[in-house]
Amino acid sequence: MVFAFANRGLKPVTILELKTNCDCLAATADQKVYAPGAAGVITVLTDDGALPVRLLVRIEVPEIVTITPRSIVWQLNGPAEEKSIDLKPVPGLEIALSESQSTNNAFATRLETVEAGRHYRLHLLPRSTAQLASAAIRIFGRAKSGQNIVLSAYGNVQ
Repeated sequence: MVFAFANRGLKPVTILELKTNCDCLAATADQKVYAPGAAGVITVLTDDGALPVRLLVRIEVPEIVTITPRSIVWQLNGPAEEKSIDLKPVPGLEIALSESQSTNNAFATRLETVEAGRHYRLHLLPRSTAQLASAAIRIFGRAKSGQNIVLSAYGNVQ
C-alpha cells in the first residue's frame, strides 16, 4: 500500500533507517530525502543530529478483509476444542487466501475455503489448555491484482 505524507519541517530530512514496532509491518522508503511515513510508531534515524528521533505517524488503513472474531480465547484448563474465525474480503475485492501460520506451536491452524476469493474460515485448536499461551496467526494470500496480502488473527489460552 502507498501512503501520502509531507515533510512539515523547515529543511529536507535524509532517512537513514526505518524500523517498525510490530513484526506484522515492514517499512520501506521510495526516496532517501523526505519526511518519514508508515503505519504505526516508527523509529526514524535521520541526518538531523546524532540521536535517533522517534516520530508518531497516524494513518487510516482501510479494512480489506473482515475478520470475525479477530481474537479467540480458551479458558485455562478448559476444553481444548477447535474454534473458527470467518474471513471475508470487502465487497468488490477478491483475495485468494492460501496459508495460515501460528507464531506459537501451542496452536494448530487450518484454513478452509468456503467460497474462493470471497469467504474463508480459519480453524484454531490449542494443543493444550493446561498452560497460558497466546499466538498471532498469519494468513497469507494474494489479491486479484497480484498484491501479496498478510492478515492477522489471534488465539489465547488465559
